Amino acid sequence: MEEITLGEKIALLTKVGVFSKLKNEEIAVVATYSRMMDVPRGTAVFTENSYGRQLFVVKEGEVLITKHREREHDIDLAQYLPGESFGEMDLVANMRRGANAVAIRDTRLLVFPAKGITFEEVLTKYPRISAQILSKMLATVAGRVRRTHELIREREPWIQNLKKQLFVDTLTGLLNANFLREDLPGQLPFFEEPVSLILVKPDNFKKFNDAYGHEAGDRALMLVAVILQSVERESYIAARYRGDEFVLVLPGTGREEAIDVARDLGRSLYEVDFRDITCGAPFKLALSAGIALYPQHARDGRALLEIAYEKMLGARNKGGNRIAAAG
Repeated sequence: MEEITLGEKIALLTKVGVFSKLKNEEIAVVATYSRMMDVPRGTAVFTENSYGRQLFVVKEGEVLITKHREREHDIDLAQYLPGESFGEMDLVANMRRGANAVAIRDTRLLVFPAKGITFEEVLTKYPRISAQILSKMLATVAGRVRRTHELIREREPWIQNLKKQLFVDTLTGLLNANFLREDLPGQLPFFEEPVSLILVKPDNFKKFNDAYGHEAGDRALMLVAVILQSVERESYIAARYRGDEFVLVLPGTGREEAIDVARDLGRSLYEVDFRDITCGAPFKLALSAGIALYPQHARDGRALLEIAYEKMLGARNKGGNRIAAAG
């Protein structure tokens, strides 16, 4: 790797916002504590969950910031071109990185501080320069947040429509599995505790589908959704999980009350008259339910779903038309 001259480093650093308040001799100090880094195309600059306290400036090439999602496509968060910088907050935030940075072309980066040097060392030796950097860095980050909020306000109808497409089940109108996997985990800490999660599944829905066809099955699922919504309080959340599996999230609801809600759901579904759908043939749907509580049984939304799902499967394996609650 060919190291560039001090003058070239200074010229590159003067284009970076967090260094814009520094005088030439102060930028020269930053350049002295910087190094060049060559990153071949397709190679990671850093990875999610890694530790690092460095700022990067793109001299040549292109860097893509992505967020990994299990069982989903990765999300592209940002793209950086020559003259742009990223990783400002890594200078002061001693925490794991929340995303990946990958060179999508052969890329050359200026890295501050250089390997083997910490920002604390620069702070101690050059407090005035460091204070200027920190001040500008905070202003830059605040500006990005402000511009993001303005963008969201300007496009609020578009954002709402996008969320509807992402999080609403097209058949039933309930929230969907994307909501349960992506949005619910972040909301759980803000709900009144305990939060009960009930996962329900009709025991004999496959027989219904086989006997009367998928169109009749879809209409039956819509009726199940109506029953779920009928027990909703203002704080309750109803969602379709997968196929004929549904979820009720009950903030501020303990185990016994959740069992009562599940029992009422089972009774209501069993009493539904499906003869309009089955061309007059009688059919009864029975329900199995699994219940888990946040934070008693899991402190993570996905884990909470998995526990409730396992409880529901246990209820079905014991003959169905049952409720199984964790704890």
